Amino acid sequence: MKRRFSSGFTLVELMVVIAIIGLLSSFAVVSFRNAKEKARVAAAQHLSRSILDGIGEYAVGVWGFDECAGSAVRDGSGQGHNGTMTYGTTWSTDTPLGIGCSLTFDSAVSGETYVDPDFTWALRNNSFTVSLWIKTATDDSGVILSQDDTPILLEGSNGYLHTCLTSPTCATGSKRYNDGKWHLIIVTGNQDSIRIFVDNLSTPYMTTPNTPTTLTGNLAIGHLYHGGWGFTGLIDDVNVYQAEVMAR
Repeated sequence: MKRRFSSGFTLVELMVVIAIIGLLSSFAVVSFRNAKEKARVAAAQHLSRSILDGIGEYAVGVWGFDECAGSAVRDGSGQGHNGTMTYGTTWSTDTPLGIGCSLTFDSAVSGETYVDPDFTWALRNNSFTVSLWIKTATDDSGVILSQDDTPILLEGSNGYLHTCLTSPTCATGSKRYNDGKWHLIIVTGNQDSIRIFVDNLSTPYMTTPNTPTTLTGNLAIGHLYHGGWGFTGLIDDVNVYQAEVMAR
């Protein structure tokens, strides 16, 4: 009598195969997410560059934070608005594309960390654009960019973005961006409205019809110019233009 051999899998073998397939699937998902995140940041970086190329002649402040040492930050706009890092503001090699440097701000540091760009900007109800990168994971409120004691852009509690260029109250967005990832923030407007975009110029994060407040005080990066309400996180590539950008 011939002995028959089973060609099927045992239960243990099936369980091993299923476990391997699950492990490979998890690697594929992680790889896809990483690729998607890199593509988002690369697209936003391209947008930031296209804004500089498009309205760079109207730039009044371009701070790339790529000195990576010392306490001085150079203004690349040609306007001579070089800045000074104060208190515990520190350099970081964590940047949107992994090139150059950014600045780390910590509201818990005594005196609060910020950058004084030696720049008085007259925002007189005309066209303007501010673009910058932020990365934060905190739920605490903090001013990202201000003129005098008016927040141009701030992170509110739980990661919502606000602008206080409107009068008499600040305008608030509806999505959180304290996810520990780099995001390109664009604030642009004219005498009729202010819009905030995040990572694109196709869908406004926020639009407010309020007339912008006339400001003529000093600019500060990381908190209010006269102190207080400091930001905790990373900031990179702060650009200020006296021109508006349109949705694309």
